[in-house]
Order: sequence, then structure tokens, then C-alpha cells
Amino acid sequence: MVLKLNKFRLNEEVIARLFIDKLCGLGYKIYGNIRLDGIEIDVLAVEPAIDRPLIHVYEIKTRPKIMLIDQLSKRIHIADYLYVVVPVTLYPWIVKKVGGPIGVVMYTGNDFHIIKKADFLGNGVHVIELMKKYGECNVECNNMVY
Repeated sequence: MVLKLNKFRLNEEVIARLFIDKLCGLGYKIYGNIRLDGIEIDVLAVEPAIDRPLIHVYEIKTRPKIMLIDQLSKRIHIADYLYVVVPVTLYPWIVKKVGGPIGVVMYTGNDFHIIKKADFLGNGVHVIELMKKYGECNVECNNMVY
């Protein structure tokens, strides 16, 4: 798949695809563009772990939107780790808006960098329970699995 990048503005879909490609190399099971328990998630990564899989939730933004805080507050209850992924041009805005346990991943050039590491939230068990109850396929809905 060849992605055409507009050097003036990247859309969330392009950044999500590039980010998913990056995460695939880490050995996580990746779900893109899913709806889980009524919440839309841009990227969900399931990390294998000893006690139970760890759930990483990533919200991707390309423009400063005040609704981001509301979106993050809904996702914090289903994640072990919660991140917002933004292009480097949003750095000044994002550091003012996002704090506490939420991490920040910056997209610059053709790479991603963790600017602020997310704190462990311990709420990913909800996602695991839904996957066990309904099966992974029903959790995926209209998404892409990698």
C-alpha cells in the first residue's frame, strides 16, 4: 500500500496507518478504528504480558480540538495505558491540554517519539472481559486487525 502524504496536512487516517505499521513491529496485536462498548478508538494495541494482556489506547489528532479532553476522559476507563498521538506542530498546544496519567506520542517526519510516557491505569481488564464475553471478532466491529 502506498500512502500519499500531503506535506502541509496529514489526516488522522494516514497517521494512524503509519503508527499501526510502527506498532506491528513490537509484537502487539493491533486494532484500528474500532468501536468498543460505545467508544470509538483510533488504535488499540494488546501487549502480551504474564498476568494478563495490557491494553494501550491511542487517540490520534491532527488539529487542536477541545473535544479531545472529553474523548480522553472516556477512554481512560478502558485502558491500561492511554496516549494521544499528534504531529509535532501541535506540541505547544498538547502540552498545555494533556496532563496527569495520559501519555503523548509525537509524529515528526516519518517517525514517532514518546514525549511523555503514560502512567499505568490498570483499567484494560474491561476490554479483556469484553473480548472474552463477545469474542474478538465482535469487539473488532468495522475495523482493521493487524
